[in-house]
Amino acid sequence: MLKMKDHKTRCNFAGSVYFKRMEKLNIYTIDKDEIRKRIKDNSLENIFSKKMK
Repeated sequence: MLKMKDHKTRCNFAGSVYFKRMEKLNIYTIDKDEIRKRIKDNSLENIFSKKMK
């Protein structure tokens, strides 16, 4: 993803590379209904209330 010349490129969420990639792949959204749909479609509802084995 990054080359040596890109050592100053920001890689945090608000930074350029990661955020632009999310937009390019159409996976970034602030639409709450879309987020709920994605959670449900991936069977992740109540994921934090389940105990790990």
